[in-house]
Amino acid sequence: MTRLHRSRITSALLLPILLLFADIVRVGAQGASGAATPIPEATRFDTLSSPTLAPLPGDVLTPDARTNTPNLKIALKLGFNRSSYTNDRYPDNRPFDVGNVFGEEDVYGSAAGFGYQLGLVVEIPRSTIFSWLVGLRYDHVGFDAGGLVGGDICRNAVGDSIGVVADHYFNTEIDFLKIIGGVKLNFRTFYVVAGMTGGLPLSHQIRFDRTSNGERCFYPEAADIRNSLVPVPLPEISPLHLGIRLGGGTTWDITERIEFSPELILDFGQNALNKSPESDLGVYALNAVFRIDL
Repeated sequence: MTRLHRSRITSALLLPILLLFADIVRVGAQGASGAATPIPEATRFDTLSSPTLAPLPGDVLTPDARTNTPNLKIALKLGFNRSSYTNDRYPDNRPFDVGNVFGEEDVYGSAAGFGYQLGLVVEIPRSTIFSWLVGLRYDHVGFDAGGLVGGDICRNAVGDSIGVVADHYFNTEIDFLKIIGGVKLNFRTFYVVAGMTGGLPLSHQIRFDRTSNGERCFYPEAADIRNSLVPVPLPEISPLHLGIRLGGGTTWDITERIEFSPELILDFGQNALNKSPESDLGVYALNAVFRIDL
C-alpha cells in the first residue's frame, strides 16, 4: 500500500471518529439541559417509542427482528495476535548492501510472530443496527526472522575474518497501549466493525545475532547496535503508530445481559514503525469477547 493510498484511507476514516465525538457532545449537552426538568412519562425512552431503536422487521440478512438494545455496552476482550513486519532495509535504517551481499532482504525485509492482547471497549448504540465504539487495548507484539547471508564477511571480536557466510537473526518485541475509535454494524447473529487505532509504545526492544561457523560476528563500528550482546531499544520508534481497524464476529447469548463473541480484528499499519521510513507493522488478532449490556 503506497503512502498516498494510506493518506487517503486515513483521511476517509477520520470522519466517523470526528462524528462520534460530536455525537457524544450533543447527547451530553441534551442531558445537561434537561437535568432539572422531569421527563414526562409519555416521552420517556424505550425501544417501542424510539423510531431508531424500535425492533425492525426481518430482511434477507436478519430474518428475525434485530436484537441490538439501546443500552450502553461494555466489551471485555482477550486474545492472541499475529504481527507482520516489512521493511526495505535494516531496522536501524542502514541500507542493504545490494550487489555485494546476498540474502539480507530475505532476513530483514519481512518478519512475523505471535503475541497477545487485552482490552476494554464501550459500545454506544444509536440505532438497532449502528453503534459507536471507543476503547483502550494493550498489545504485546513480537516478530523475528533469520537466515543465511552470503558475501557477508564475518569478523570476530579481535577483527579476524572467520567466514564469508553468516547466519543472521533478529527479534523485536513491542508493548502498545492502543486507543480505539470506530463504528459497529449489528445484525442478528453477527457484526462487523471498522475504525482506527492509535498505538502508543510503552516499551520496545530489538536483539540481533550474527554468527559464522558457530562464532559470533561483529561489525567494524563499535557503536553499531547490531554488535550488542543484549536487547537494545528499537531506534527512534514512532511515538504514535496509526492503523486502520477492520473485523467482525459472531454473537451468542450467555444470559439475558451477557453475550460471547469470537472476533477477528485486522489492524493495518498506516505510518512507519520507526526511523526506517518504509518500516510497516500490521497486527491481526483473534479475540474472545464478553459483552455486558448495562
